[in-house]
Amino acid sequence: MTRQIKFIYASTPEGVIGNNNSLPWTLKEDLELFKQKTLFGTVLMGSKTYDSLPPSIRPLPNRTSLILSSKPDKYNKYGKVYKDINSAIQSSKEPIWVIGGASVFEQLLSKCTEVHHTEIQLNVTGDTRFNMDISDWLITDDSGLMTSKNGLNYRVRVYKKPDNLFML
Repeated sequence: MTRQIKFIYASTPEGVIGNNNSLPWTLKEDLELFKQKTLFGTVLMGSKTYDSLPPSIRPLPNRTSLILSSKPDKYNKYGKVYKDINSAIQSSKEPIWVIGGASVFEQLLSKCTEVHHTEIQLNVTGDTRFNMDISDWLITDDSGLMTSKNGLNYRVRVYKKPDNLFML
């Protein structure tokens, strides 16, 4: 059985996903989508991504958290902690939502089966980037350009690898 590895993230067109260990934008609609997709599921993240979560929602409620860290004692009370990605993946029988950071995305890209990407039309400074090469992926859903309640333009796309789709 192939374990499903799914990415869920937001970025600018230039690939900015973070700045100073936080999101450089506020987009309530994206946070709602994140919650809808990951609720009651398993999320995998690096320790910096875990640390970037607001303290009031650490660990993410109603989710199993898999945290990658070389300092397991620091995170044991918040979720299952692993020193390496393969151990974390093997620990779950459920689909895994990878939520960051950039190095975790990069390490798991070859195992990823599905991507939920919110592209925020914003030019911001960022110290963390993830630029995914989508040339080998199929867009299976595209929201089209939307405007958030706070005026940000964004779109949500779902990508799947062609070999993971049933084709006639």
